[in-house]
Amino acid sequence: MKFIIDEKKKKIPWLIFGSGGYLNQHSRNINYSLSKLVHICINNGIFKFDTASSYSYGLDEYRFGKILNTKINQCEITSKVGFIKSPLQKFFEPKKRQNFSESFILNSLQNSLNNLRRNFIDNYLLHSPPLNELEYGLETLKKIKFKGLVHNIGFSTSNLDNIFEYLEFLNLVDVIQIPCSTSPEFFEKIYEKVEGTDTKLVIRNTFKCWQLWPSIDKNFKKANYGLFLKHIHLRWPALNILCSSGKESHLQEMINQINIKNPT
Repeated sequence: MKFIIDEKKKKIPWLIFGSGGYLNQHSRNINYSLSKLVHICINNGIFKFDTASSYSYGLDEYRFGKILNTKINQCEITSKVGFIKSPLQKFFEPKKRQNFSESFILNSLQNSLNNLRRNFIDNYLLHSPPLNELEYGLETLKKIKFKGLVHNIGFSTSNLDNIFEYLEFLNLVDVIQIPCSTSPEFFEKIYEKVEGTDTKLVIRNTFKCWQLWPSIDKNFKKANYGLFLKHIHLRWPALNILCSSGKESHLQEMINQINIKNPT
């Protein structure tokens, strides 16, 4: 499947397509299905993609590299490092599922560059690092960034426990990715902390936040996911939103709703 990327078509710069949720939904014909989803994204002005070195034990990055091929350098790619790639990972003790040593990160980065068919990664994040390993891991990413192998560094958190302690490292990072798993009021405090800095804030898991955001939920039904994302963007314009979809029809409908001029 060939792509024709028109720079003028970058209509939704705040939206990122992530493959994490997609991988949990599909196992058959995954290469072909992901290819069609990526094609829909590009044809509708979504050029940002999120993956991780551990997704499908490294195969997810390889799929993106193969699907986008020579066009990948015209896209913005985020990848994450820290989880050990193994089919038995879920059986490991929690502390043994991750590795943030310098040697592990450097080795993972080289594998990611090979899989993605690139000589750099736009955004390279520590994948759910424990607070006590965050600074050490960021020091390694800083060295990688200095070499030009990545353009932006940061971290992705699995929950919002101790989030304000993590935000004490704002001066060391370019990107922070957090789950949308709190009330709008609490999220507002996080947004205010990051707003005005040079750090880009990304939220994910927006598909699960209806029950947590009742003041917004009453205005949106499940079928109106795209309108909900547009509503979040209008409320917090500096925010980037990471979403995922495993169905072509759902993804296209979501994009159509986002492109409605005046959602209510």
